[in-house]
Amino acid sequence: MNYIDGVKRIKNRELQPIVLISGEENYLKEDLLERIKKQYVDQSLEDFNLDIIEGKAVLFNDLYEICETLPFMDKKRIVVVENLPMDRNSVSKINDFLEQLLNYFKTFPEFTILVLVSVGKAYKGKFLKNAIKYMDHFEVSKLNQRELENFIKKSFNKSSIKIDQKGLKYFIENTMYLESEMKVTLYDVENEIIKLKNLNKCELTLLDIDQVLISSFESNIFRLTDAIGEKKRKNVLETYFRLMKSNSDPFHVFYMIIRQLRNLLYIKWAALNRIPLGEAKKSIGISEYEYKKLQGYLKNWSVDALQRGLHTAYEIEVQLKSTGADSEELFKNFIVKILL
Repeated sequence: MNYIDGVKRIKNRELQPIVLISGEENYLKEDLLERIKKQYVDQSLEDFNLDIIEGKAVLFNDLYEICETLPFMDKKRIVVVENLPMDRNSVSKINDFLEQLLNYFKTFPEFTILVLVSVGKAYKGKFLKNAIKYMDHFEVSKLNQRELENFIKKSFNKSSIKIDQKGLKYFIENTMYLESEMKVTLYDVENEIIKLKNLNKCELTLLDIDQVLISSFESNIFRLTDAIGEKKRKNVLETYFRLMKSNSDPFHVFYMIIRQLRNLLYIKWAALNRIPLGEAKKSIGISEYEYKKLQGYLKNWSVDALQRGLHTAYEIEVQLKSTGADSEELFKNFIVKILL
């Protein structure tokens, strides 16, 4: 089940006695946890009926005693195990604990709701396969484009602030949330939303967004790769010089340009061979948002031009290793050459 399923089940008080919340979007995991607390714990009795345990140091006997304690003047006790390591490597290290836990699930008390909050995704191994019949498992992934748009609009609407579709798209692109290689979270997006709210404006403009969003290496590097996709030489060079002026690593910039060319070449090949979108984006390892954005650039590039660009990049790598030439100058000439 996903985040929306979790919201519905919590609202309707339909949770199983054991709940596992896993996934990469901590903001939404925290939101589900807060909803459980509000729905099942009387705030005035929270000190008695809510226990939070650190998952990296939890012992089964301690957890057992807490779960077996009757709630005080209420129907339910909530026991939360936070930061439980559930990836493949960690599961093997806490196997004894998980075996004890699985056996306990068979006789778990109805007056307790045990909420296990995994660090990242939960490994779908033996424990999860056997435990799933006893629990609700909510897998919380990063939002897709439509979900992110709704999240942002809803946040602005709460403060009676208008943002049009063009501004919304510009804001999303500059947060880099949808870029697969970036580690941007909803907490980061929310921080930028708060900054815009603090402008105390009824309607936001592109200038407002530009003034508030931090001009970081990440945003500049993706402006560069987007400009390469569009084959806008002036924009590419301006952004490249801006990156060099801010002391960015030229080798990292070079790598990101190569990545853009490789991705465009693969997507070009996938389009020519009619590879389904789901299969293609999985093979290349990028998000659907990024894949579709790159598809829009294909008309600007031929297969030969992309192959020549990658061959030129290889020649530059050889030259750097053999001669120790000035990397910045070589990379600048490389950019000019691929955009001819």
